[in-house]
Amino acid sequence: MLLLSRLAVGLLIASSALLAQSCGGPQTVARLSLNDLETNEGFVVFRLLNSEMARDPGVIWARDFRLHYRPLSAGPLDASTSSLKLRGRYVAVEAGGGPQLHVLKLSGGQYTFSAVVASLQEEPIDIRFEVMNGQVTYIGDLQIDIVTRLGEVAGASRIDRLGAAVRWAPEEVRAELARRYPDGVPALRLRQAAVMAR
Repeated sequence: MLLLSRLAVGLLIASSALLAQSCGGPQTVARLSLNDLETNEGFVVFRLLNSEMARDPGVIWARDFRLHYRPLSAGPLDASTSSLKLRGRYVAVEAGGGPQLHVLKLSGGQYTFSAVVASLQEEPIDIRFEVMNGQVTYIGDLQIDIVTRLGEVAGASRIDRLGAAVRWAPEEVRAELARRYPDGVPALRLRQAAVMAR
């Protein structure tokens, strides 16, 4: 019986790891070189920060939050899709954290940051950006503001309101990129992401 329990725990850990890989996890590139790009790829650069305010006393705030992104060509997400099975990938930052620099290598095209996940709750959002083949594109600093309130379970929190804005600080980002990638940074293309009304 003990052996079966250990086996079950092992399988659960392994499946969780595979699920995390398939969800895409936070990622950034080790080297910012145009030579590392395929013909249909580009780099996208942004910083992520968030604020979280509690509407009710006693709310346990989320330890971190995830901002999911996907190609626009993937079509709309099913509203019933679980955050753990969300198609596409995500970036994450601790609650109240940032600005945290992210550099992603993606196929060229139109994308959307499509959902915020915090405290196992998923809320839709629509921040659109473009990845240009063979270029490094700065899309802005993404400010996500979350207001939480008490959920149905005592002490648990849920998202009550969600706000988003795109701040613009290309010179700060250039300096941060130069510190992270001392071997050189290609010219930045500036194209600000757009928060769409929902």
